[in-house]
Amino acid sequence: KRFLVKTSNIFEENLLNNVARSLSHEAKKILDGILEESPDNDNNEGNASEFFQKKKFILSDFKKDTSHLKKDSILYEISKYDFLKSINLPDKLADTHSRKLLLKYATYVKKRAPNDLRAQTDILRYGQLALFCTVKTQQSADTLTDLLLKILHRIERRAEQHVDRYVLSEIKKVKGKFDTLLTL
Repeated sequence: KRFLVKTSNIFEENLLNNVARSLSHEAKKILDGILEESPDNDNNEGNASEFFQKKKFILSDFKKDTSHLKKDSILYEISKYDFLKSINLPDKLADTHSRKLLLKYATYVKKRAPNDLRAQTDILRYGQLALFCTVKTQQSADTLTDLLLKILHRIERRAEQHVDRYVLSEIKKVKGKFDTLLTL
């Protein structure tokens, strides 16, 4: 059993080391910025769409679920997705590792406080945050897809209701409609 635990620890250490080494300097700066607590982050002045486009995200923004079928919520999700894509994480992170492993690190980071993550070594911190952001990018894309499908369903339902109301109003206007329907 000790051999399996040791092997697992070596694998995870190598994994996080490889992930951390594959990150650019700019990506590491952005990942460090996610761990900062920004007091001006809650400042929502002016137009909501401008706020969401300029927002600097922190770890707590990624921990909460804000996907609602409202304009501001959709803009917020889009800006979160754009922010995650701007980190320029290597594409191979999502492709070369199992989903289960990625979710393990995403759950680990989600449960930790920013101070706990900041206290870790650079390799652990960058590796875990990169895997967390990879999962969050995928989840954000899924959320945006779901919201788009909900919007399309709402449009379809409203269009059907509009057509039904229009047809019913036209039927009411036709004189002798029952005789016409009877002959049909």
